[in-house]
Amino acid sequence: SLHGGGFKIPDQSTRAMGMIDAFVAGADDASSIYYNPAGLSRLQAPQVVGNLYFAHSWSRADGPNGMEESDGRYYVVPNFYVATPVAKIPGLTAGIGVYSPFGLGSKWGDESDVRYYTTLAEIRLVNINPTLAWQVTDRFSVGVGLDYFTSRVIQRQKQNNPTLDDGEWDFDATGDGWGYNVGLQFDLTETLAVGATYRSQVNVDYEGDLQ
Repeated sequence: SLHGGGFKIPDQSTRAMGMIDAFVAGADDASSIYYNPAGLSRLQAPQVVGNLYFAHSWSRADGPNGMEESDGRYYVVPNFYVATPVAKIPGLTAGIGVYSPFGLGSKWGDESDVRYYTTLAEIRLVNINPTLAWQVTDRFSVGVGLDYFTSRVIQRQKQNNPTLDDGEWDFDATGDGWGYNVGLQFDLTETLAVGATYRSQVNVDYEGDLQ
């Protein structure tokens, strides 16, 4: 498979990855907070789920000086989910997830052909996602969550000045934004279920310095 996901980090649970992320209809553990919040209603007891996602960021470009490669850096991206049924309200489950749905970056040499576009580009983003799920009937459940994004962006590139030695632009900014997500699950039979989930657009307003 070839995916054009840009800086999206689609895998947020090792269990879901083992199911090639076909987890929206069958989500039934604390990582449902990311995949489908309605799945939290399947929990029968408190649960904590944690994962580490390892990523290798590598690119290459064919320029005037031949084939060039980025530095091939590695990233370790953790995620954490905790959820529990609410004892005093039958059918209600509450949870919170802390994870990074977008991020990573790349670094190129100071003398590379792409230096006037970028020498370093990184985005770091964390979503804090409190969630509630409600078991409406034995077969149907709904969930809703609140998304709070906090992010940092770093961008560096060389200045293209033919009369002087290359200087460097250095942009460093932080920002945050709010959104929401909803989901539902419906058991058609004992062995067949359907699910749907939606995440709102989140606008992150960045403020920082350009030097």
